[in-house]
Amino acid sequence: MKIAHRNPAANWFATPESDPVDDAYEAEVQSSTENGEREYASRMRRLQRAEQRLARAQATKAKRHHIADLQVLVDLRRAELEEYRRLMVGIPASTVHRGTGAHRPVPVVHGIPI
Repeated sequence: MKIAHRNPAANWFATPESDPVDDAYEAEVQSSTENGEREYASRMRRLQRAEQRLARAQATKAKRHHIADLQVLVDLRRAELEEYRRLMVGIPASTVHRGTGAHRPVPVVHGIPI
């Protein structure tokens, strides 16, 4: 069977032009960008404070469990910063910036995943 459907767009393969950017949208984008930059700077400061606390504890030869706790905190702050950095990167039509592929829940029947 031959399908005689014609695409209504003359140049369906061409890249569509974007709409003009109005002032309200520009203000919204600017506000969102500033919020993101502030949040990133805040996470960076948290990481620096955690690293400074770890360095001070190592310099004063604090107890090992205290140094281990501070090292875990530094690792956590680094992971938070890296996660936020990954969220800030825009990759069109991809799930790479989320760190995982598309999520499809696995159906469960009688407590057993299928």
